Amino acid sequence: MLTYHPIFDVNHCLFRIIFLLGRLNKIPHEVDKIRLFDFYLSAPYAIKLFRTNSRKMLSERNSILNKLSRYDEIDNSKFLFYEAKILQITVLSYLSAKNIISTEEYKNNRVVINLSNSNPIIDDIKDKQKSIPMDVMNLIENELQDMPLLGNDGLKDRSNLLEYRYDAL
Repeated sequence: MLTYHPIFDVNHCLFRIIFLLGRLNKIPHEVDKIRLFDFYLSAPYAIKLFRTNSRKMLSERNSILNKLSRYDEIDNSKFLFYEAKILQITVLSYLSAKNIISTEEYKNNRVVINLSNSNPIIDDIKDKQKSIPMDVMNLIENELQDMPLLGNDGLKDRSNLLEYRYDAL
């Protein structure tokens, strides 16, 4: 039996990352943060593993999880996140090569969109987007993007998808 999931679709990954970068603050974000946000957009059920620190975030997380069907459940989020890394890095490298994201920032393991080269692309994607769960995007925009990635209580720690204990702070 053949199955499809947008996690492993390179075109959908490209679409999600461009959409994500168009919605986030226009500051450099770490590559792992972008990978994590992309994974949440493609597999919203993985938010179940996220350790929250506020009632507001907890209620938003539970609201997202209540809207999902049983077919959206993922058995092994850590493994899928690990497997998606190659695809996500390939897409980010492509965006860097096309100068849609800053090449200099990408060399330093950070991602920021080049507004001069990408405005028509982002506007087109925002207008036609129907496959991205907007409640997940709102959670990322309002709560997660400003959290630090590294250290205890950082996004790596809270997500339960990335190792954080050996990060150099």
